[in-house]
Amino acid sequence: MRAGLGNARRRTSGGLTLIEMLAAVAILAILTVLAAPSFEDFRVRERLKGAAHNVFISLQMARSEAVERNEILVVSFGTGTGWCLAVHTANTTVNGDCECATATECIKRVTSTEFPGVTLAQAQFSAGGGNVGSFRIDPRRGQIVDATGAPMTGSVRLDAAGPRQVRADLNALGRVRLCVETGYLPGFVQCS
Repeated sequence: MRAGLGNARRRTSGGLTLIEMLAAVAILAILTVLAAPSFEDFRVRERLKGAAHNVFISLQMARSEAVERNEILVVSFGTGTGWCLAVHTANTTVNGDCECATATECIKRVTSTEFPGVTLAQAQFSAGGGNVGSFRIDPRRGQIVDATGAPMTGSVRLDAAGPRQVRADLNALGRVRLCVETGYLPGFVQCS
């Protein structure tokens, strides 16, 4: 009788059967397929947030750097999928992809390679009538101005899949405000 009891214990103390293992793998595969779009959406949101914060910080830094150096600085933008932002001295010639002639003239540079999937759709600043894609910072007041010294206002718009759009608005005093134009992005307010 004891021999029969020992055999019953051995049969129930085994591992997983092949059917149980296949069921577990199938459930894991289904969960992975369901989670993949959500994870990609998370990555897109985080890249857009990172780009927006980087633009915000760069614009704030440009303003404080101009005041500290007591020198006019220029902020130039290249738009599209291969976008860029460059903060440089006023005497620097910058080509379309925000490359400064020498490293000492380029104070800060942000490019699209740091934020794949994010597009700088618009960089538009105006003073009086015309719109331009760059501005100067007056070191005495910290204001954003055009080449003649007239105060400017404007905005920079970043786009990502989803569709999501974040806008950085600059007022004439040089203050920057981030807001969401379309879509939802945690931690950002809707643009008014």
